[in-house]
Amino acid sequence: MILNTILDKDQYYHVFQPLYFLPDWKKLGNEILLRSKLIANPEDVFSFAKKTGNLYELDTYPYLALFQRLRSALKELVI
Repeated sequence: MILNTILDKDQYYHVFQPLYFLPDWKKLGNEILLRSKLIANPEDVFSFAKKTGNLYELDTYPYLALFQRLRSALKELVI
């Protein structure tokens, strides 16, 4: 399945888009956007995930992978 390939093979990345309050251009924060190395249009990735019942996995997988990498890095520091 293409979605598993995107997630398991790290064929995705994130971009940060700043959010501003337009009247005074004060920065409010960032929006984190998912992009795929395999599928150019992010709407297609989310649409496919929704159709196959994997939207939750798509939304949460990058964060779970990040926490696993952090845990591994911390273990290396402690040992």
